[in-house]
Amino acid sequence: MNNNTCPTCGSKVNIGENFCRTCGSKLPTNNNQNFNQQNTNSDSINQNFNQQNSNGMNETNHQDNNQNSSYNSDEDLVRAYIGPNADEMLKENFSFCSFFWGALYAFYRKMWILGSLWILANVILIMILRTLSSILVFGITIFMAITFKKYYIKHVREEVDKIKKENPGKSQNELIEICNKKGGTTIIPIIIMVVIWIIIIIVSYFTLQSYIQDLLNRYGSDSNYSDYSENSEDSQTGNGLIKDLDVIIPKDFKESSYSSNTLKMYHLSTNDSLCDLNIKYRKNYLNNKDSKQFLEEEIYYNASDTYSGISSKKINNETWDYATVTDKNGIIKYYYGTLKDNNFYLIDFHILDDEGKLCSKAYNTVINSLKFK
Repeated sequence: MNNNTCPTCGSKVNIGENFCRTCGSKLPTNNNQNFNQQNTNSDSINQNFNQQNSNGMNETNHQDNNQNSSYNSDEDLVRAYIGPNADEMLKENFSFCSFFWGALYAFYRKMWILGSLWILANVILIMILRTLSSILVFGITIFMAITFKKYYIKHVREEVDKIKKENPGKSQNELIEICNKKGGTTIIPIIIMVVIWIIIIIVSYFTLQSYIQDLLNRYGSDSNYSDYSENSEDSQTGNGLIKDLDVIIPKDFKESSYSSNTLKMYHLSTNDSLCDLNIKYRKNYLNNKDSKQFLEEEIYYNASDTYSGISSKKINNETWDYATVTDKNGIIKYYYGTLKDNNFYLIDFHILDDEGKLCSKAYNTVINSLKFK
């Protein structure tokens, strides 16, 4: 309604009416113009309102589309970094690969820090808590299998963010290519670890063989040895010849089946006497060592042992360097060495038990018989 009036009777009229309701007179045309103008203004207001709403909605939709586009782009980069089996890794469920392969799987997925810490933790547990180490190591394996994918996806997203920051001008396809190269998997660390394990196994095998051989020399049964000497009036028969060195081997000594052309091994074992004799030959290929240097390489002792130091003496017109090591249990080790024609010869005589004096007598016999042909 408005305040317009009829020019004839003065009654109030509505905008847009052509005739007065009271007197029936025709109303002026400006009444319709005002009405149309107001309608036009109202339509303009409505149009502006609708346009503002439309612009606001378009801007909101544009922002949402940008966010969705950015999210989809990041997910494409994450999948590119993970490589094969991306769908499986994104599930973040139990990782059977890490359960069975342990730290090797972390290296396979290029998680160098996690793999190194995993191995270090296992080594520390084994060294410190030997009795419980197997249980704790298994517990770590279970925990890592449950949480591995979660840590891995977190690691991948951090790496993807880093790649984006370091390459601001790259296109989406170029970023995907970079993620493919830096991510994925690698078998190089696994090959290195397998090689290291093989080396450890080989070294352990030969170390064990040497230990068993030493036990056989000292405490092995007579079946591991064969008589090397023949009977004689003074019980000093039989020659132990290695290269050009000739040695008299007492008849009570038995030769080990592990003897070779460069190493002769003998053992004496009775109820009251126990001793070993080893005769070794080495070629001085580089011709850069003297007899004492060779001998020092053969002598083993620790802080609790009594070491005589190296001295020299003549035996059958040949100069021999020698030394003695006595441990806290009374075991005596005699070492004799000399160079002859650029070859090194070693006599290694150990007396473990000499209550019956057979070992002392055998020692004197062997040392006094040393001569070259």
